[in-house]
Amino acid sequence: MTTRRVAALVQARQFERAIREATAALATDPDSSALWHLLALAQHGSGAQEAALASIERVLAAGPPRAEAFVHHGWILAALNRPGAAVAAFEAALGVDPGTVEAHSSLARALVVGGDQTPPDVRTRALEHARRACELAPGSPRPLLAQATVLLARSDAAAARDAADPVRAALALEPDNTEALRLQALVDLRCRRAVRAVHGFAEVLTLDPQDAVAARNLALATWILFARTHFVVVGMLAGALVMASAAPVLGATGGLVVRVAGSVLLVAAAWFVLVSRPRRAFPPAMRPAARRLLRHDELLRPYLAGIAWAALCGLLAVAVPWASSTIGRLTAIAGLVGYGVAAGVARRKLQDLSDRTALLRRDAWLELAQRLRR
Repeated sequence: MTTRRVAALVQARQFERAIREATAALATDPDSSALWHLLALAQHGSGAQEAALASIERVLAAGPPRAEAFVHHGWILAALNRPGAAVAAFEAALGVDPGTVEAHSSLARALVVGGDQTPPDVRTRALEHARRACELAPGSPRPLLAQATVLLARSDAAAARDAADPVRAALALEPDNTEALRLQALVDLRCRRAVRAVHGFAEVLTLDPQDAVAARNLALATWILFARTHFVVVGMLAGALVMASAAPVLGATGGLVVRVAGSVLLVAAAWFVLVSRPRRAFPPAMRPAARRLLRHDELLRPYLAGIAWAALCGLLAVAVPWASSTIGRLTAIAGLVGYGVAAGVARRKLQDLSDRTALLRRDAWLELAQRLRR
């Protein structure tokens, strides 16, 4: 009865409560491998990986060898950043039962933990295990997601396009699967669909406010969202330069038409870049809080300031009837130079980004998601 209750708590992700109940039960039944196994899973889920390792190794030592125990041993070792030992554990699981779906899936993931540095033959082996898991469990999303993870270990757009099919298949089976949604957002990011990527990572955080991977990728995706407005901003300033040069030579009526039309177009472009596009990227529930967070993001601040400066200079260059067209042109050029400097500062900040700053930005998005959930 106690074992079933602890198992239900682990299934419900109530890890702290599961740890308390399993610990209390083990005080009276210290030789129960089932309870030690459930305790290990609860400790793993709560982040207490060293304690989980001790618990699962006690299960393995008690025997008999079970594929499931070796798989969970591998999960814990992977969480402790010991990929070599995790691979050995998953291989041990397959040695006990070659048909263990989770062993194939987890081994595929562990083999490509090096990302782009993974040797081609190891990547091929990982893909074989992922495909074998799909064959063994065709109705399960997890093997499909393992296959997508292997494909995404390469960071190029072609690999992302290859990963799109298994991700879509997983979402068809389980539309609210947060890992599938996160991988879909990563595919969008790699394929330069920044708005969809931001929306996808934000949606994951609304479903699971504890998802640190989605929070870290959301922070990066928002930076890319603004970085990829480069051509819009440059086009806006180029248009301002042309209109500032043309307005004085078109006479009073023609110049007025150019200034009014140009001003409307510049305001619309600035609105699109600074308000409409970012607003569209975030789910409605996150928009007010995300707007405040974006304004205080250390990496985004130079981009936001540069875009605002470019819009202001472009508007001044076109809307103001300068006595000389040279002044209008210089104003537009000042906007271009200011934006270029701001973009350079933003890119430099990204290059110099420390691990600590990355964690702070990730935690800021996590806090936002958790606050919305409350």
